[in-house]
Amino acid sequence: MKKFIALCAALALLLLAGCTMPTGYTAPPDTTGTPSTTAAPSIGSVPARIVSLSPRITEVLADLGVTDHLVGADTNSISRLNLTGVTGLDMINFSAEQIIALNPDLVLADGINAMSGDDLTSVDAAGIKVVRTSDYNTLADIENDILVIGQAVNVSAQGLVDTMKQQLAELTITTDTPKTVYFDIGDSYTFGSQSYINELLALAGAKNIFADQNVSYFQSSGEDVIAANPDVIFTSCDYIPDPVAEIKSRPGFDALSAVQNNRVYLLDVNLISTPNHHLVDALRQIEQYLNQ
Repeated sequence: MKKFIALCAALALLLLAGCTMPTGYTAPPDTTGTPSTTAAPSIGSVPARIVSLSPRITEVLADLGVTDHLVGADTNSISRLNLTGVTGLDMINFSAEQIIALNPDLVLADGINAMSGDDLTSVDAAGIKVVRTSDYNTLADIENDILVIGQAVNVSAQGLVDTMKQQLAELTITTDTPKTVYFDIGDSYTFGSQSYINELLALAGAKNIFADQNVSYFQSSGEDVIAANPDVIFTSCDYIPDPVAEIKSRPGFDALSAVQNNRVYLLDVNLISTPNHHLVDALRQIEQYLNQ
């Protein structure tokens, strides 16, 4: 699961510029990477030279107000957060030598980076501190990762986590008639109960048609989707020209309620595939489409 989700996230980030949202979606305010107006409390000295290898990590650093310490970051972070004076690194095809040459005090990495084949042990061996976050399967993992990032840079991230929890609670919808949802992340791969996507759907008052699968992800069959007959279908993979049309054209899917009622939606890949405190905006988008 971890490598596949990382691949989807990486492809989503690499092709984000080509993502076009469907008619009727109103984007939430663009707060991605915008530091809070209230400075996060410092609990020590911030490492002078930091490398971040993932946008989800860099966004946390931005909201903690420490991006001025970045000497290197993945190119997606640089473009999305308009970082200047920062060396760009490919988050999949980087090398340890590139990182060591930047002479960082701290390197922050996550599951996407493991796809490079470089496990950063040589960076460790060079005496550089490497902090690896989790594979972010659940919201609890994500909340813990935010705290870990804060601890690594000696700035408390508790405020980010507390605000995230509060906003998720405020957005939670309880209903006796939840809409059923199939979430396709490409090539019929979908989520089971052990994933943050499943949790977001539940918070939105919806029911994942595969919530009974006690796994993070798996490749579903068309027959099982047809048998479940979801009310709504979401996808987040935009690395094919028209993912909505591709889903609608699958054998037998023309009989699905979601297809017949034109309720197949491409979600904002930037929001759904960058698991940090900004997932609150992903939940807002999910709820907007569910309530159309």
